[in-house]
Amino acid sequence: MTDVPVLVTYDIHIANYSVDMIRRALHAALAEHERIGLRATFFFPAEAARLLSDEVGELVAAGHEIGCHGLTHRPGELYDRLPPEEQRERLRQATIELEDVVQDRVRAFRAPAFRISGPTLRALEDLGYEADLSMNSQRLGLLSSDVWNVSWLVAPRLPYHPDERRPWRAGRLRLWEIPLSCFVLPFMSMTMLVLGARYMRWFFRALLAESRISGKPIVFMTHPEELLAERDAAPMRSFRWRDLLPSEYGFQFRYRLVERDPAVIADRNRSLFDHMRSVDGRRFVTAAEYVRGIGVGTEAGDRPVG
Repeated sequence: MTDVPVLVTYDIHIANYSVDMIRRALHAALAEHERIGLRATFFFPAEAARLLSDEVGELVAAGHEIGCHGLTHRPGELYDRLPPEEQRERLRQATIELEDVVQDRVRAFRAPAFRISGPTLRALEDLGYEADLSMNSQRLGLLSSDVWNVSWLVAPRLPYHPDERRPWRAGRLRLWEIPLSCFVLPFMSMTMLVLGARYMRWFFRALLAESRISGKPIVFMTHPEELLAERDAAPMRSFRWRDLLPSEYGFQFRYRLVERDPAVIADRNRSLFDHMRSVDGRRFVTAAEYVRGIGVGTEAGDRPVG
């Protein structure tokens, strides 16, 4: 039986945290991955990569992959809303800046808040990207930062070559779309902060059983600060009635449901990593390694091999 590919991915943000805290968080992530012995894919906005260039170098030296997470990931950088020419220019600039820091090609992209459009994928392909990891196949948008997104519910669960106009449909682009693992809820740390580590261990085993049949990879997303136990807990904001209304980034009340103790959060992430590592029949790969395994430049419509 072929082992199921598992992609551990990190999204890096500096808009909501100090650069020093993210620096310490990246060191915590480096130490954790050295402990468990697996490589991951870290998605950096170009702005963050410039400010954390030493840490980027340490990640690369340790065998991790660096992907692009936009230019700044600051409010308004939503690729399902930006005009096509502005998207193209932002992505071009982000790629130049990120590759200057990494000193290598950047092959994988994940959009801020997972929000993309057809022009996003066209621009990525023209810039030489091989994979996008922004689709949340079968995720209920109501529980996300993209409340009205129903296209996720019909997107393929297996990696696919997307359509140039409808990213949630298979099409003719050479770029691979590698969806985040979801089933109504996403396989990501936000889910674990609400439902706990036991639920996530069960979720992983359910996804693994599916993948052994379908050949699809398992894609997990977290953030480096969630491995940093020695940080200040996020404050509980006072309740506001408008939190019950959808905003540009979803229903804000959902953040009141999450675990806030940094030590508990770090312990849950480590517990999940240990569980995933302990289960037979899986292999950990970066996004670039996965794409190499399924073949770059294959004819659009080809199915990936797990």
